[in-house]
Amino acid sequence: MPPSGPTKVSDYRRSMNDKDLKWNEPEEIDQWKRMQTYIALLSKKEWNSIYEVILTMDDLFDIALTINDMPEYFREKLLSRMKYHIYHTVVDYITEIQMNKGKFDPNSLFPVVATPQFLETLPKPMRRCNVCYQGFSGGKDIIQKYCGRHALHRHCLMRQMERNDLPLHGPCDCNTAGYGPSGWRKEMPL
Repeated sequence: MPPSGPTKVSDYRRSMNDKDLKWNEPEEIDQWKRMQTYIALLSKKEWNSIYEVILTMDDLFDIALTINDMPEYFREKLLSRMKYHIYHTVVDYITEIQMNKGKFDPNSLFPVVATPQFLETLPKPMRRCNVCYQGFSGGKDIIQKYCGRHALHRHCLMRQMERNDLPLHGPCDCNTAGYGPSGWRKEMPL
């Protein structure tokens, strides 16, 4: 069932001019409040409930932070429904959030989100999934492997875990412990 009211986040305040939306980067992020919002977003199962959270926001930083922290499938849907210029502004802010993790996510608790600009800053091996070898597209979660030089799609990680595989510790080109792709599970000391 489609959401009642506007279907694009950029239409969420029909009485508000786009120029009224502004970037208000706070001096410090309230990590406790952000975690509460993150947990609330994870509990949402329907589009309308996510949409209602966004409808209450006027500040682009808060919108970008909330979109960054929401589940991937809602993030992608929301980004695909934005007006062009609002989309690019929000994606720029999400990129800033990703590139300044020390300030915005010092404990690495929140999703790492692919944006075209952020992907350009990563080493080439981290720009594609180490399981399916497909590149990351905008709005997708990036799960970093423990080697720190490779990454996975969230759905590839989940698929590997369902098969009782260990993709975060598994073989990759930089595996310096000498475990080959066929024998790393048997040989790897735990």
